[in-house]
Amino acid sequence: MKTSTSVFLLAALWLGTGSASAAEYIIASLVGDRVSIVNAAMGTGSNLERQPTQVVKMAQLPFDDALQEAVANGVAAVDTSASFKAPAFREGLPGVESIELLDQADIVSRLLQVLAPVIKTGDNKSGEKQWIVALWPSRAEHSYKLIDTTVGRGKSAGLGYYIDRYSGIQRVDTAESDRGFLGVFAYFTVALIDPATRKVVAQKPVQGRYLYPFAGSRAGHPWEVLDSKEKLRVLTHVAREEVVEAMPGLMAAAK
Repeated sequence: MKTSTSVFLLAALWLGTGSASAAEYIIASLVGDRVSIVNAAMGTGSNLERQPTQVVKMAQLPFDDALQEAVANGVAAVDTSASFKAPAFREGLPGVESIELLDQADIVSRLLQVLAPVIKTGDNKSGEKQWIVALWPSRAEHSYKLIDTTVGRGKSAGLGYYIDRYSGIQRVDTAESDRGFLGVFAYFTVALIDPATRKVVAQKPVQGRYLYPFAGSRAGHPWEVLDSKEKLRVLTHVAREEVVEAMPGLMAAAK
């Protein structure tokens, strides 16, 4: 197992020299390695669950550093002497390609199994408490808020983009109107797991969404409303902010 260098550097900055660790937190993210690109389909009922979707594997895990930093910041705000591990474990996790279809107990069981090499067992002589902060994709509705209504169809899980070419939207700032928008979404669960008891102590399903209207964008297609750099920046921001919001509640449960 490899461990993220950035998390070790953050931990070193917070720990300082000669500081004893109160607890160790294993950060286990299952949402930063792939992005879904969903094309909204016209239709009703069960067809909405089968909207054309492309899943792009992100080999360099560009979102994981931001997610790990958000978790570590949330932990450090409460436990200033915490230490961190962020092992690479996805390759050994059964069912990782469809993790959002598993129930919570199964996800936790598989996580504990694959993280076993870094989990301290009952003979932990140091007495250091361990926690796992896990992030896994969970399904949520594409429901983007406008002033007096919502737009979007169907469900997705994890991180991604939602391309709508049909919904009529008028901009508030310029009053320009047109059909279509680009949505950015982050649908996942942040959970605090006690590996000693194998139980989820606290969890929060998060649903982050941003909408970028096609109207007034000067783009030729809703997908082009943001350029490549902006797409990555905004998706990273949405995912990170959801973790930031979730962490205080999880840390309250840890105490």
